[in-house]
Amino acid sequence: MVNNFFKTLLCTLSILSYTNGQTNYNELFSLHEQLITIDSVTGNEAQVTRFLSDYLENRGWTVEKQFVSTANDGQVRENIFAHLGNRNPAIVVSSHVDTVPPFIPYKLEGDKIFGRGACDAKSSVAAQIIAVEELLIENPDLDVGLLYVVGEEKGGQGMIKIPELELAPAALIIGEPTENKLILGHKGVMSFSIESKGVAAHSGYPELGRSAISQLLSAVISLNSIIFPAVDSTLGADTINVGLINGGVAANVVPEIATASGTIRVATNTTFVWDTITKRIGSPQGVALTLHNKYEPVKLDIIDGFETGVAKFNTDFARWKGQGKNYLLGPGSILVAHKPEEYITKSDLVNSVDLYIKLIDKIHQELQLSSKAPFKSKIIEQL
Repeated sequence: MVNNFFKTLLCTLSILSYTNGQTNYNELFSLHEQLITIDSVTGNEAQVTRFLSDYLENRGWTVEKQFVSTANDGQVRENIFAHLGNRNPAIVVSSHVDTVPPFIPYKLEGDKIFGRGACDAKSSVAAQIIAVEELLIENPDLDVGLLYVVGEEKGGQGMIKIPELELAPAALIIGEPTENKLILGHKGVMSFSIESKGVAAHSGYPELGRSAISQLLSAVISLNSIIFPAVDSTLGADTINVGLINGGVAANVVPEIATASGTIRVATNTTFVWDTITKRIGSPQGVALTLHNKYEPVKLDIIDGFETGVAKFNTDFARWKGQGKNYLLGPGSILVAHKPEEYITKSDLVNSVDLYIKLIDKIHQELQLSSKAPFKSKIIEQL
């Protein structure tokens, strides 16, 4: 009972700080820390979605959970959609809650916050929630919803399920590490694999076999020799990265099977890129090239008053099917995302709150939006 009392008191003080026109940065840093502390590597998002769902419900949001899949350990993977009475809000603010492996615990050193997801993209989640709630206190007619998805780092399973929610916002804002710049567009992505089948033999008599690894390396060298022209003035050139190679079963055996997999960042179009690759590799004996999925480049909307940039990575906009305006903005740099020393600075995190407030407010004014479902905090109602 005492713990519940203090929990309610802290939340009340948090909301009151907004009414005084002050961004509650203590709440921002606390929420960010709690999100990082929870291990939510792709496929293991159940705990972080439970936390976020409870957090938002306690602050007056109506939260819907959307089933995505069941993880290998039996836990349910769910997207979170939060609204304030209007189930189809005009503005939707979104990001993803999953991270790449391995889990790295929270650590604070001076102005830098370290940990897995500190930058990509739990900083966006925390900043968006704080920004939206501050705006709602100032403008309770703001028609906005929150959408947090799973699986963005591996296949985008969460966003692929979103059409089932039948959302049709006039504007979608997605948070990713963009150095707090509003992004003009981002590259498409293609994932592929190469399988090499050789003939096994004793390594003392390699002439009696055919090395799957040697065949595979030749194909990879051919791939890496392709130089795509920078034909897109915004996104630049297409690029190829071979990220994983497997092969070999024993030291004294000419290997029979070897595989490689990688990704292609597409600035032009996937058909052109794939045709170029298949022509370069050709059809050598024992080598098969397979395309697993592809998403085209995305050009995004901008609005006056923001520093702009370009993303060479792919985001959930590649899987989004909505017809409204699309904006990409978030704190942190993609150059430190996915690294052992992933971090974000406190100043970047704080600045992103102001930028989200500015962006949402400008979109609201530009689209001349109004809401039939004013924000009503359960905590304020209890005062």
